[in-house]
Amino acid sequence: MAACFFTQKLKRRLIVCLIGIIVMIVSITAVFIHGDTDHIEYNGKSILLRAESIQDQREFASEMGIKLSENPVMIQKVRIPERFSKVYNEYNEEQKKAGFDLTEYKGKKCTLYTYAIKNPVESRKEFYDILISEGKIIGTDKNINRTLS
Repeated sequence: MAACFFTQKLKRRLIVCLIGIIVMIVSITAVFIHGDTDHIEYNGKSILLRAESIQDQREFASEMGIKLSENPVMIQKVRIPERFSKVYNEYNEEQKKAGFDLTEYKGKKCTLYTYAIKNPVESRKEFYDILISEGKIIGTDKNINRTLS
């Protein structure tokens, strides 16, 4: 009887260990499939997406070759739509080309920081938007000759 009990106990331990191993494998696989979400690849460089301060945002833009004004010219609270319109789908496709994807942020509130670009092409007025959620850059975009309201 004791041998049978030991066998059942051993079986449970083995099952718990196997479940633990499976969870670890799934977790590791998820990291490799989804990649590093704290960095973006740009021109062969890995750029940190942390944006807990204005300085972090300016450093990110600098790594992208864009020199921003000292402070944002506008800060807005925005909500990513839960359902993307045709226009928003096109916008998100452009974000994906840049290494971002707003799909996982559908319905979430974010902050949009708009900066004047200090090194614009030609003499046009250019602005650079940085979209942030929970201290992380989730999207960017460059706007030319836009008027701010």
